[in-house]
Amino acid sequence: VTALLELGDAGFFAELVDDFVTSTVTYLSDLKTALATGDTEAAYTAAHTMKSSAAKMGAVEFSELCRGIEAAGRAGDLGALGPSGGALERISTEFERVRAKLAAHGAVGPVVVASRGRRSAESITEGYPS
Repeated sequence: VTALLELGDAGFFAELVDDFVTSTVTYLSDLKTALATGDTEAAYTAAHTMKSSAAKMGAVEFSELCRGIEAAGRAGDLGALGPSGGALERISTEFERVRAKLAAHGAVGPVVVASRGRRSAESITEGYPS
């Protein structure tokens, strides 16, 4: 985060963070749907995109969680990641930790609504089949 702040002014940093948070909320929703329906390609795509974005933002643990889901999607085996595996809960929890850290730097507002009419991050795991 410090390195990103040094790249430009506060507005530039806030824009980077807003783009990251907004797209991640959208991709978490896509991942939730993919895991619920067993869509390995959609899970791979969402996880791959989040992995790269998180790495660029310095969210190493979040990126690593995404890497595991990406690998399962690539292998066509989402079985261990489904509702009982807890992958969505772990990745959502880590995203909230990252988001809180970014908010501590004043870059994230209290409510983030994703593009394409998706829900906020707070409701990503809500309603996930058990």
